[in-house]
Amino acid sequence: MRSAAWLRALVFVAGALPLLAHLAPSTAALLSQVFSTVCHQRPERTIQLLGADMVVCSRCAGLYAGAMLGALWPMPRALFARLRPALLAVTALAVVDVALQDLHVLPVGHARRLFTGLLLGLTPAAAMSRALLDEARSARAEIA
Repeated sequence: MRSAAWLRALVFVAGALPLLAHLAPSTAALLSQVFSTVCHQRPERTIQLLGADMVVCSRCAGLYAGAMLGALWPMPRALFARLRPALLAVTALAVVDVALQDLHVLPVGHARRLFTGLLLGLTPAAAMSRALLDEARSARAEIA
């Protein structure tokens, strides 16, 4: 049970890291360098927060925020039972958005990028939270 809480806490902290650069400006350069290995950080695709560019693009910002929320909010059991279709749907939505944006059919839209990133981060993290909570509950029931 403790490992489940630790894993959820770790996902929450990882999701919060892009925000840390704004709460602790001394970490911004280091975190920008760290995130440059997983995010293109293109200025036109990056939103500003508190007057400074985030260390990740708007889609990645949504992804990390989604992971952070998913660590706190377990997926409802009814949706968890349909996890594969849910993951497929959010992935397809993001792929279509990326394709339409890169083909210049749609302009760079931060709200849309944040939303698709949020779904991409939230869905697996909330599923992980549900699985960990159910596993811990099952383990407690076996002990009792």
